[in-house]
Amino acid sequence: MSAQRNSEVAANLFFEATRSATSCITREHVDLTLDTFAVDNTYTIFFHRPGSLHSASGGPSGLFLDVVLTFEVLIAKEKRERRIAIRMYEYRIVDYHQTELLVYHWQPGSCFAGPDVPHLHVSAALQAQIDAVSRLRIELDKLHLVTGMVSLQAMIRMLITEWKIAPLRHNWRDILARTEALSANDVHP
Repeated sequence: MSAQRNSEVAANLFFEATRSATSCITREHVDLTLDTFAVDNTYTIFFHRPGSLHSASGGPSGLFLDVVLTFEVLIAKEKRERRIAIRMYEYRIVDYHQTELLVYHWQPGSCFAGPDVPHLHVSAALQAQIDAVSRLRIELDKLHLVTGMVSLQAMIRMLITEWKIAPLRHNWRDILARTEALSANDVHP
């Protein structure tokens, strides 16, 4: 099998794992594109439009998931194995008007504004009581709250367990565990 074909197989395995994970909470399908401007094997997984999420009662929740995930297929020294390296991600929870409620980012490099570390944006403000009479407004959406790397599967798991988004697959726990393990352990076609 050619080196290019091996890279395509690895990219498709990772893409299918991502598609399987997102199918746990939305009927919207992610798509895959090869970055034709890159000199390496860089791909992007994305939704054409954010995926609608369902409430625990079964109807629309009014919330949507948007995903952009860029990865590279790395060629091992033996030239036969391929490894997936995440290069950028953005997982957004938005409302009906596409207002961002929660955004996990990792956008390293000069192409992006902001810090190179994985971080979170929360669309909220806090009123901190800083002394007996004074309050300080803290705009969380303007802050980059450092998180460490966050997998898409962890985000989906949080939406189901904490936000009470209805899972669309009865075996969602198994799917997320399997696809997260694949993501964490590289892809070897």
